[in-house]
Amino acid sequence: MQYRAVCRYAAAVIAPAATCVAWVLSLAFHWPTLLTIAWLVSHSAGLNASGIAEAVFQLVVYDALLRMARFASIVLHEVAHLAAAAALIRPPATVWRVAPSHDGTCHLLSCILRHMVPGLVCPGLAVELPKPAVAQSGWLALSLVRAAGLAWSILMPFFLQWVARAYVAESTDWALLWHPLLLGATIAAAGAILSDLPCGPLLGVPAPTGCFCCGNWGLLAPRSGLHDAKRDGRGLFPRVCEQLLAAVLEVVELRGAQAGGVLTFVEEGFGNVSAVRSRTVKPKRGRLSTLLFKRFRWGIWRRKAWGLCCRRIRPLPVILLQGHTRFGTSSSPALVETHPHQWLGPQREIVWTYDAASQNWSQKEAEVCVTVTHNGDFDSWELYGSSVQNAALGEWLARVLHHRNSARGDSPKLAGLMDLLVCQGRWFASVRYAFVTVIMQHVDQVCGWERLNSDAPNSVPREGFFAEVARAFEDVFASALKSKPTFRPGVAISRELAADVSLTLQHRLSDRGKETFREWEVSGSVLNQFCERACCYFMEYDLMTAVHAFFEHAEGTFGVSVSCTLWPQSIVLAAKGQPISVAFDTERPLAFWSSEPGSLVTSWPCVKDGAGARRAATARWDLDDAAGEVIELRAFEGGTVQGHVDAWARGRPSGKLGHAVFFATPAVDATRECQHHILVRGVSLLQPLEALTPESFKRRWVRLWAPPLQTTRFAASADCDPVAADLTDVPAVLSEIEGSWSDRSSLNHQSGQNFACRLIDLLEAESSGGTDVLVFGVESSLWVGQQFAADLKRLFPKLNVLAMSSNWVLGMMQRAQGHMEPRNFSIDPDSFSLSPGAIVLALSHSGSTYPTVWAARLVTQQRVHGFAMSSDFDTVLANSIGHDISKRSFTKTLFSTMAGWRPAEPATVSTLAMHHTLTWLLLRCAEKAAQISMRSAPHKPSSALLCKVGTADIGDFQRIVGCLLPAAEQLCGTGREGGRIDSQVRRRLMREGGYLASHLSESWYSTVLMCVYVYVTVTFGVPLFSSTWSSLVRGSSLEDTGNTYALLLEHAVAFLDAHFYVFVAVIVALGHRCISGRRLMTRFTARTFVVVDSTTNYKLLRSFGSKLGALAFPFTAFRVIGQNGEDHFVHEMTHLATSDAILLVGRPDGRLGTLAASERAVVMSTQQARYICSRPCRGVEAISVGHNPWAKQGLFRRQVVLPSDHRPAFLSQKLLGTEDGPHAPGDVSQQLGELVASEVPKVDRSAEPFAWMTMDVLKEALLKRSLSLDRISVEDAEVFVTELMQESASG
Repeated sequence: MQYRAVCRYAAAVIAPAATCVAWVLSLAFHWPTLLTIAWLVSHSAGLNASGIAEAVFQLVVYDALLRMARFASIVLHEVAHLAAAAALIRPPATVWRVAPSHDGTCHLLSCILRHMVPGLVCPGLAVELPKPAVAQSGWLALSLVRAAGLAWSILMPFFLQWVARAYVAESTDWALLWHPLLLGATIAAAGAILSDLPCGPLLGVPAPTGCFCCGNWGLLAPRSGLHDAKRDGRGLFPRVCEQLLAAVLEVVELRGAQAGGVLTFVEEGFGNVSAVRSRTVKPKRGRLSTLLFKRFRWGIWRRKAWGLCCRRIRPLPVILLQGHTRFGTSSSPALVETHPHQWLGPQREIVWTYDAASQNWSQKEAEVCVTVTHNGDFDSWELYGSSVQNAALGEWLARVLHHRNSARGDSPKLAGLMDLLVCQGRWFASVRYAFVTVIMQHVDQVCGWERLNSDAPNSVPREGFFAEVARAFEDVFASALKSKPTFRPGVAISRELAADVSLTLQHRLSDRGKETFREWEVSGSVLNQFCERACCYFMEYDLMTAVHAFFEHAEGTFGVSVSCTLWPQSIVLAAKGQPISVAFDTERPLAFWSSEPGSLVTSWPCVKDGAGARRAATARWDLDDAAGEVIELRAFEGGTVQGHVDAWARGRPSGKLGHAVFFATPAVDATRECQHHILVRGVSLLQPLEALTPESFKRRWVRLWAPPLQTTRFAASADCDPVAADLTDVPAVLSEIEGSWSDRSSLNHQSGQNFACRLIDLLEAESSGGTDVLVFGVESSLWVGQQFAADLKRLFPKLNVLAMSSNWVLGMMQRAQGHMEPRNFSIDPDSFSLSPGAIVLALSHSGSTYPTVWAARLVTQQRVHGFAMSSDFDTVLANSIGHDISKRSFTKTLFSTMAGWRPAEPATVSTLAMHHTLTWLLLRCAEKAAQISMRSAPHKPSSALLCKVGTADIGDFQRIVGCLLPAAEQLCGTGREGGRIDSQVRRRLMREGGYLASHLSESWYSTVLMCVYVYVTVTFGVPLFSSTWSSLVRGSSLEDTGNTYALLLEHAVAFLDAHFYVFVAVIVALGHRCISGRRLMTRFTARTFVVVDSTTNYKLLRSFGSKLGALAFPFTAFRVIGQNGEDHFVHEMTHLATSDAILLVGRPDGRLGTLAASERAVVMSTQQARYICSRPCRGVEAISVGHNPWAKQGLFRRQVVLPSDHRPAFLSQKLLGTEDGPHAPGDVSQQLGELVASEVPKVDRSAEPFAWMTMDVLKEALLKRSLSLDRISVEDAEVFVTELMQESASG
């Protein structure tokens, strides 16, 4: 005990000192100017004697030499890594990537410049090995590669010191120059020690950035169940577990990844279990999964290092990893707000445990640490009959638990309540919770009946009082065990213990304890009830019971995981309003969970060269988050499943959850002996409680038949550009969509046919005045859905179609207090109604968008037909509309966009895929309606038909839909099979993109080049004009400073230098504009891109550009706005007609008769914005994108003409002669008017075999044959056209 105490004291003293040293080294490594300042202070006396100018010069030279030596040492350090890698790993012919910290590969030159310029902070710089080579290399080779650079950096200062002693010591001048070189190599060696030791930076110190600048997931896996237990199961944190969870995180991060954390358990000392937690906040361009596990490994390594001094750290037989990635909602993404959360943290207590197999009790001093991850919103908790809001709950917990938590979010309060509720085997916690539930009667009692706030006093009895009462319980309990050591936990035993403790407390309490009882009026029946509750909590309130008790009083939405060091082989998962899915491997004991069901379809990390991909899990089970559900996963060691189930049944405590027993997952042999088994138990959160049974569990058991999720695409997107990768995938995804809709056996086609049939039912039924088709989503999904709703209404005028935000649907459907109502809609909750049998279409690319999921759940409770569209068929949204994925039967209510998971926030392929899928759905609806109309009423007038298009129009519709794929191949430069295509239009688009990028890079070049000029000229005393003047007048009479005329000229030249310093950034910007071919006299400020296009397009492009801007570097600031050129643009945007605005105008093809007026309106709107400024050089700059080669002279500075070769020819183009070449939309409109007025345009038709006729002649021919002018049958049309052709040929 004394040795252990000494080691603890030494660790407590050494740890802060080592951390401070590491911080100083890290700061000096990333800001070498700190060492220069220290050198300046140490030589201040000599520098003062030499003058200020000389001192500044020496300071700059010293810093420059120091940085040069540091940078050279870093380069040699990385060269050593490369040499060792080339010799040991032998990577394939892959691209070696030199990457600055936080990615930013394209800014490598600027990072090198920051290394060399005196005074600047140096970013991190490293060479990354190709991922395939690293994955296939052994640990020894990787360790030697890492050690090579470290060894070289450490030997470098010694080598330089030897050179200095041998050759430089005799020369004072060289010695002065050699000192910063040696110091630079030394600080580079310190940086190598900070970065290249095992598990990451020394003491977890991150590199200062600028001198400082939500989903649940986890794993439960016995080491015996890993692929190769001898190799993969070694270490506190096996590498295979990291690889598996990193694959899961690739998808979970889409829910939000501003910060993240992970926790595991280790054995410390003599059987004590300790929690190891690591949390990190992601930088702007970092990759959270990589950074998180690096910091986590360092935390484990640090615990092992301290274990050499205190307690030896050993791995537990069961690996439990509890993780969370966070998107800041209730608080900022700071480290203290990051999950996993702990309120009290590790506490040493006396803990009693009951072994059901031997039926014996035992006690030991153990570390108690309850840890929580939470996804959702924790609004309030019910206390004493009233709801206590989250902020007040934190103050209440701080007093009850005698510990304040500095985190401001809602989840830490949940962790505090878990610390209060988890009481099994802990008398201190049981007494405290019994005091809260029995003796306390109001929230304000904790502060002496004052209003609960941070300034109010704490009236809760001190911790010593609870400890004294707990000792009395423990003594009575120990005495009871002596008389009957094998008694089982139960209600009868609890009452006997409570009676004995009640008598003991009346006589054995100290005077202060008795005084506390009198103050709180604890006596008689209150004392008896207090003792009974404490015994009940001691026996029953394990981890799962505590979680269930929390949900009985909680308000909000929750996806929760809870663990405790007392049960290191167990994890409790709960879902209410937030999804959680658990994946199981039926071939071995393995379970991992996630908030995204799609992330669980991942492959087991390949541990051998050439090993094929196999699923990490074979089945999945989703918690019922709509009704609420709590489950516990526990790993049992040895024996059979049946043996563990029977032992648990014999020893389980009675109580609320006593009927919830453990059982094995389906397809697991309960009689087979294994090293470990993972069992499940659970209950619903509904009243009355329903325990989970093997039968009810099996009904929701989902077999995973899909191939493993390929995460290589996401890994690649982290190295290159995820947006570019998505754009490259567009043709392939569109091809897959067309293939699915063309295949009549595909799920999309089946759902489309069902949707069309339901639509026909609505068209044939009597209108009820309600909404027939409701389409809802958020952001991009909503905007695409609004266009679909508009097109659907045009095709089916009888339908009442409505598209609205999922949030507004929630506001319409919810009736609970605090729901949100739309105020700018003509529809309110009272007038919002759906027709019987209405169609509801929910749109969400991810399939887990919270408002869309809950809106779908609420809407589908009515008499409607619910449909959902997302990137996959297996999503939370699919479950929300009633599709049971555990059943093999398909409900024909789901659509997939085939886009898959897309990590890029700026949406490209996901939006296009949803738009194309909705277009095919629209085509199927029109096709079905046209067929039914033709069969049922071939001679009905058009106003009585179901659809505005007929069977003859369907072919045209399908040809138009089919032209998107070949056009996309030309625009993206990739084929549907993934190969590159030589595309001229793509080259034009890339050229125009480079032109737009030159607007954004101007500020970067201006700032950097200006700084370089200032640093060089001021440091070396060579201003441009003064140096030139000195060279010109050298040796002449003007060099004489006594000459008044020469002195005046010298000051005039200096004045020119001053002007040049002031305007050098402007001069550089003008030069950059001249080189890039842009206008010279425009504003020197951030650019505003104004998207002028249709409503759907400008919203999508505005969102895309804004999200790209969020990832931009500080020097490339810009904003993106937009408006419809045919509508509000002139009224809303023309006040922005200044030279910093760039109009990106999307023009309809005015060569078509129906679009001529639209293009005219867009051109007119652009003219008003372009010419509102009297000086053309100061007005806006307009860039046009469209199919019509025509452009008004001087209106558009640049123009991109998209080809229309893949589009079928339209009749209006044929009639108006506008198939090829440029045509002014005004001329097209005039020709169209003449055509409508039955005046055939004068177009040369001499080459065509048949005569043309006006509409009047056509109507006359129809009347002569007694045919209807509204609609004729196909047979009559064929005969009619044949006769006309014969007449034209003969005449």
